[in-house]
Amino acid sequence: MEQHHDCILIPKEETVWMTEYSFGLKPVADECNEISIQCIYDEIFDTKQPLTRWFEIESGTSIFDLTIEPALYASIVDKDFD
Repeated sequence: MEQHHDCILIPKEETVWMTEYSFGLKPVADECNEISIQCIYDEIFDTKQPLTRWFEIESGTSIFDLTIEPALYASIVDKDFD
């Protein structure tokens, strides 16, 4: 997409980073106008996978959790999510 003829790329050093506190500022960043992107989903649907895929779970099943508290990577990397 970055090479599309309808995109304008701004050098990294000229980019203006925006945060939730950047009130009144105007971002300076790459821009692409009215381009069409074709997406390809590369997962194999007709084979059994070792873990249940998101589209195979039963209705009402929780698929992820959000927390406002930070978590250390080491505390969740070996966690059993089954």
